[in-house]
Amino acid sequence: MHRITFFFFLFAFFSLKAQFSHDLKDDKKPFTAEPNFAGEKFRFVVIGDLTGGEESGVFDAAMDRLNELAPDFVISVGDLIEGYTYDKNEILKQWDAFNNSVAKLEMPFFYAAGNHDLTNEMMKAVWKEKYGKAFYSFKAGKTLFLILNVYDLENKGFSKDQIAYFEAILNNHSVNDPVFVVLHDPFWNLGRLEGYNEIKTMLAKRNAIWFCGHEHRYLYREIDGQPHYMLAGFASGSYLESDPSLGVFHNFLHVNVDGSKIRIANLELEGLLPPDIVNDANEKQVNFLRRGSWAKITPSVIKSDDEKVINSIMTLKNSSDFPFEISGRFEALESVSFEPESLQEFIQPNAEIQIPVRLTADYPFQKDNLPEVKLNFTGKIFQNEKLLQTKSQTKWIIDSWFYSHPKTDEVVFSGLLKPAEVEEDWDWTGNDDAAFQLAVMHDQKHLYLHIKIHDDKFVSDSRNLNDLLSVFFQPDTAFNAMNPYRFDFSSGKEITDQKSGKSAMKAMFTHIQTEDNSQYVTLKIPGKTLIKNAFRINLSYLDVDNPSNMDHSVLWWKPAWGSRNDYPQSGIFIIKN
Repeated sequence: MHRITFFFFLFAFFSLKAQFSHDLKDDKKPFTAEPNFAGEKFRFVVIGDLTGGEESGVFDAAMDRLNELAPDFVISVGDLIEGYTYDKNEILKQWDAFNNSVAKLEMPFFYAAGNHDLTNEMMKAVWKEKYGKAFYSFKAGKTLFLILNVYDLENKGFSKDQIAYFEAILNNHSVNDPVFVVLHDPFWNLGRLEGYNEIKTMLAKRNAIWFCGHEHRYLYREIDGQPHYMLAGFASGSYLESDPSLGVFHNFLHVNVDGSKIRIANLELEGLLPPDIVNDANEKQVNFLRRGSWAKITPSVIKSDDEKVINSIMTLKNSSDFPFEISGRFEALESVSFEPESLQEFIQPNAEIQIPVRLTADYPFQKDNLPEVKLNFTGKIFQNEKLLQTKSQTKWIIDSWFYSHPKTDEVVFSGLLKPAEVEEDWDWTGNDDAAFQLAVMHDQKHLYLHIKIHDDKFVSDSRNLNDLLSVFFQPDTAFNAMNPYRFDFSSGKEITDQKSGKSAMKAMFTHIQTEDNSQYVTLKIPGKTLIKNAFRINLSYLDVDNPSNMDHSVLWWKPAWGSRNDYPQSGIFIIKN
């Protein structure tokens, strides 16, 4: 009798023993430890992106919250480090910092790779050295986990080895048992990638649930009967205002598995949320509100220094499928009044309205001291008796014509030019980081464009990745004029002359670096290229603070010509005698 009881106890013990298994043979594994749970019951947490603008302190604080929930393990959807660099030492530092935070977890952590983690071949090699395979699988009881690598190929996609591996794994897995699929990019965006059709086919009739990230916004979508969860940024996004109803918040998913019964809770760091808070039914309205493009004011360009009144048109657009209410007002400016001061409009679906706006000042506007006009708005959509609401801000760009003055021996530069746009603005910290000034003069035969570049660190790299000033010159001031002259000035390189690519024009310039973190460029342009007594100029500056990085800020004096933000008469100079 005691022997029977003993064997029954052994049977019960081993039947409840941890059910985790994997087929990884390498010493390095893409998880910190093996989870310890019993039978077919376990809980895990899925977290979204950390990088692409990681918010300081959020990730470390979230580790404490995960410990409080005490799941059996945690798994990511990728983008764990900032990446985007050729500097191996920098990548190792980033991984060390990440792993120091993960070490605070009291349960195992499973790695998945995103574009920030596998940006180039060096980073792929580092991943292999530290974690082994970037695509892998494991089982928890009867539940299968597939961790896909979207970046297995050079140009993004799934290699034949990856497809064959998962096909073999699935062939040994019951069709009815759960499959959790983890990948970085939303699978519905990958239709053109190599291997997409094979992955889709092998999972088509499976009991699959998908987790992804990449876009830093939350969305629930059901495709062919399979639920897809796109997680918002876990510790990234730098949201101006967290708003779960727009899919903009720090979220993670808490998954409870009990055999074939699966429950998924959508959590914000501050509380619980419905899993389908953003779904196919409201995504169009949510994206419309998120983009904040529902209010625009046509830029205004004044032509003299004695104007006190500026008129423009505000366009309010509703591209959603439900009525849209917009309310807002101009930010107050001293000695300036607006007409109207505030707005409250109701716009029907897929419609737009235009409203005249006027700015009146107590003093004439000076081109060196033009007002910065901001409009703050709240947009509301009632969809099926549920309120979707967000706040946004748009700017009324007020610009002016500029003048070319007769040439003198002294070059008088403008003040620091405020860039209209900054690409990769996360990498630009302001005028102390990089800025430019401009002076324009002429004589009877030539135009002289003098540019002064300020930079905290001028870079001239062996791979020819240098700080780069680009000057765009267009003698035709018509807005639709094409093919401008372009001149590139690379940091640290002395050039005596350069052709713009048009044989009709050859410009001479000098390039001098000073000791006060400045470089001077003088561009000498033949006056005969002008059609009238006016021309158009734009400047851009590529600021390479760290040559090993792959993304660098680009400052544009005026919006890039031909871009959607470009506007008539920006950067126009008049020859003034």
